[in-house]
Amino acid sequence: MKSPGIIHLFSIGLKTGLRRMAAVRILILALLCGCLSIAASAQTFRGAINGAVTDPAGSSVPNAQVKATELSTGIDHTTVTTGEGVYAFQDMPLGLYKVTVTAS
Repeated sequence: MKSPGIIHLFSIGLKTGLRRMAAVRILILALLCGCLSIAASAQTFRGAINGAVTDPAGSSVPNAQVKATELSTGIDHTTVTTGEGVYAFQDMPLGLYKVTVTAS
């Protein structure tokens, strides 16, 4: 029985190594695509409007009515300030808003 030559063994090892490298590259590419798709799905198209209502002397205005009107649709969102005069509109659609305050 004739033994395989060194060149033949090197050629087999080279082919196996190239296949292994190609498989590793495909695996890395698949993992990268998976990670990017997870990151892309985490994006949101919502925002928030936060602020504080004060009088001319700089004192906070509690229980003031705050209205945010979306300019493109005319939809009103309303809230009331806290005891410290703070208000927050959370999870708002992106857009331009006009914020008005009414206090008595």
